[in-house]
Amino acid sequence: MRGVSGLPAASSVCSRITERLAKFSGAEKFRLYFEPNARLRMQGDALAVAVPSSFCADWMARQFESGLLEAARSELGRDVVEIRWSVEPDAFPEDVDAKDDANLPTASTAATRAEGIPALRAAPDADGEAPPSPSAPDSPSVHAVGAVRPDWKGRSSSVERTTSAFRYELNEFVVGECNRVAYHMAAAFASNEASQSARVLFLYGECGVGKTHLLQGVAHGYARHCGGDRVRYTTSEHFANEFLAALQSHSLPSFRRRYRGVELLCIDDVHFLAGKAATQKEFFYTFQELEMSGARLVLASDAHPRDISDFGASLKSRCLGGVLCRLDLPDPLTRQEILARLAKRRRLLLDEDALRFLAGVCSGSVRDLEGMLNSVEVVARHVEGAPVPRPVKVSAALVRRVLSQSGSPNALQPRRPVQLDAIKSAVCQELGVEPADVLGKSRHRLVVLARGLIAFLARQLTTCSFPEIARALGRRNHSTIVAAARRIEARLAWESSNRADAAVRGVCVTELIERLTWVLMRQTRAA
Repeated sequence: MRGVSGLPAASSVCSRITERLAKFSGAEKFRLYFEPNARLRMQGDALAVAVPSSFCADWMARQFESGLLEAARSELGRDVVEIRWSVEPDAFPEDVDAKDDANLPTASTAATRAEGIPALRAAPDADGEAPPSPSAPDSPSVHAVGAVRPDWKGRSSSVERTTSAFRYELNEFVVGECNRVAYHMAAAFASNEASQSARVLFLYGECGVGKTHLLQGVAHGYARHCGGDRVRYTTSEHFANEFLAALQSHSLPSFRRRYRGVELLCIDDVHFLAGKAATQKEFFYTFQELEMSGARLVLASDAHPRDISDFGASLKSRCLGGVLCRLDLPDPLTRQEILARLAKRRRLLLDEDALRFLAGVCSGSVRDLEGMLNSVEVVARHVEGAPVPRPVKVSAALVRRVLSQSGSPNALQPRRPVQLDAIKSAVCQELGVEPADVLGKSRHRLVVLARGLIAFLARQLTTCSFPEIARALGRRNHSTIVAAARRIEARLAWESSNRADAAVRGVCVTELIERLTWVLMRQTRAA
């Protein structure tokens, strides 16, 4: 292993770290993959790892970062060690084949991959250079505070990051029908072109659908367009930890200046605040202060504000007053595009049949897609004898063989359909009506609405015919159910053109259907 540190002491430390890594990861794997493709040096208290290309940075982080963290902790005697990955081709003049590397992703695309690809602690900036030193003025700096992320041993790695270290940018987000509205709103906030009345953007959806990608993309984009000094990105867990630390150290004024003196505040995982009354109160006043100053907020959560339990009414109301955008699981075309980009980044030459098959058998999140591709890559490289970074061909036959043997819960298994009884139960609970009233002859406004919603959702989410839906609702003639569903469709069409009026006239059917669909899909996937 050839270190690049200028200090003998630091060089010897790096040598001992690599010796420990070889033991953790296995001598053969270390010799084949890590030793020829990585150069270590100490940068203050951080361990810097230089690699020859952005593809290597991505692959090496996935394969070696956990072991490298453990080796560094053992050698340095610290529980918290920051790993900084950087692309430095000049450090590998004898190892890099420029022609072979020409088709690798740029440093920019490697730093902004789709959600679910493992993080690099400090990705290269958009020009392909290594991250600048703290004194470098070239890259806009955003106050980006990452949550202390537990690794495989349950300890934490780095917390502070600059814009050049963000994993995701908006220009690498794969846009489809499942996320189009959320993406365009995020782009408007990133370029500071959103309507003046749109001060808050609330993104919600299941894990692995792109919320963090959009959130970091907004922070990064705003920093580039408007300067990064007044932008802060963090997670609600880190916000809570900072708040408690400020309470204990009597430094609340400093904490409040950090969060309330910005033009854009991006908070991830807002649902984490559930049940934390004191932190919610502090966040509410921060929210209020920012709105009064004309600042913007972008929030992300696994659930709609109304579905977050133990979430204060005042804070819930603030969130509901913003622009709410749901991100759904990727549809087949979006899955194909995501898989194509992931495969290109890993230099997997998927044929069209293999790509369509992979997209068809996995109906889960982006992380599910990446998990399947991980299995395929490992087997394909072993079968073909093609180590990283050589390209390797992947056929549909190989994909079928890998997935049939992997035991993947998503692979080769159809999704469980939504049940009509579940729809009836969810609608009645949401509207606060009795199931017996829905099945009876009541003409109360909410009961009539409940029947229409059940009919509409049953047609959207199940394979039931109108006569079957009518029987489930205690109706002998299905024409009344057809009429009820069409009333909902007409209401949706009206609300799409008159959203502001719909919001002030009480029940917003569009929002009801979005929330009910979200709840039903979560229940179905959990069952």
